[in-house]
Amino acid sequence: MKKIFLIYAFVATCLIFAQDKKNSPVGARYKSATPNIPYIYKNGYKDFEIVRVPTVTGKNTIYTGELRFNAVYSSFYTMELLFDAFGIWDKELRAKEDYTSILVWKKKKLFADSNRLYDIYARGKENKTEMYAAVMVFDDNKNDVLIDSSAERNKMVNYFAQGIKHLKSNRKFYKVYGKER
Repeated sequence: MKKIFLIYAFVATCLIFAQDKKNSPVGARYKSATPNIPYIYKNGYKDFEIVRVPTVTGKNTIYTGELRFNAVYSSFYTMELLFDAFGIWDKELRAKEDYTSILVWKKKKLFADSNRLYDIYARGKENKTEMYAAVMVFDDNKNDVLIDSSAERNKMVNYFAQGIKHLKSNRKFYKVYGKER
């Protein structure tokens, strides 16, 4: 009977820890001062999601996929990751509704096994209700690669998830970002 109990306890423990990686926190966890975000994750995130965000182009509004890494230690993680890979951004945009910066890298090769080029828009948000680092990615034909039907969607999510996980936090990005603003 004792053996059966031990086997049951072992199996139950394994099942508890066998969670979907999308919903499993990644990185060192730190208590947050914000009640709505109890923990933030250094070199990691609580979870990620792809949300549809409206983008106004002239008189039209289109919806694009935005990959958000939630409860990050710094809302600049995606910007810092791209800065480390490609240097200074090509363009800075300002979102009117919340005055945040969107840094744009144009025609960048993300994967060693492909010559495909991407335009990447990176931003972050940090307030009492939200804390995330985000990207929007378009291929060389201006197609949104984060939409549900994209063959590159999972590869793109993995690229940024692994990049955040292995980010070497140096202050160079922050010095350059402060000077360029």
